[in-house]
Order: sequence, then C-alpha cells, then structure tokens
Amino acid sequence: MVAVEVPAQRPLVFLQSAEKPEICFVSLPVRTIQPDYNVALSDEDRAALHIADDAHPEIGADLICLALLFPSENRLEANLGAPIVINLHNLRCVQSSNESVPCHYRLGEEGRWEPVC
Repeated sequence: MVAVEVPAQRPLVFLQSAEKPEICFVSLPVRTIQPDYNVALSDEDRAALHIADDAHPEIGADLICLALLFPSENRLEANLGAPIVINLHNLRCVQSSNESVPCHYRLGEEGRWEPVC
C-alpha cells in the first residue's frame, strides 16, 4: 500500500494498492477524530514495525496512525479500534488492535465524531 495525500482533500489519506490500482482505502489521521488518542502497540506490532521494546514512539514524530473510513447507514464511520500504524523511520506498517478505545466512531450530523459501541 502507498499512502497518498491530495492537498485539496486534506486531512484525508488514501491507502492505494501498489499491485491492484482498483483497491484504495480512505482514511483519516486518528487524532482528527479523537485528539487525545494514544496508540497501544502489542509486542507483535512492535516487532513488525521494528520498534525496540524500550522505545516510546510518539504519534506525529515517530508514527502515523490512520483510521479506516467506511459508509454505514448514510453516515461515515471510522475504526479507531484497528488503526493502520506506519513507522515514519522505516515506513513499515501494521494494522494494530487497540482495545482501549470504542471500536467505531460515527460522523454526527453536526460534523463531530461520536463513539459507537
């Protein structure tokens, strides 16, 4: 997957398949949905991202965390329970499982994200 940003459509990030151009996922940085979001990486996630056990990576400086967007009942939802995490130092990525947040957020009528679970 290749992360693609279109300046006119920021903060959206498109995750485009390099092998199958017809596959493209739309995402948002998790902190545009939940500003105080913290990523909780498992040992397997750290290994896949090549992050040392004693390291304390930060979103923005070391990692990008993206929430996949999907339509649901004429609304837009985002999955913060399984963000795409990209290590900015080596560009390795993983879809992480973060059980400390509600599994989905829905874009409300007033343009605010609301937890759904």
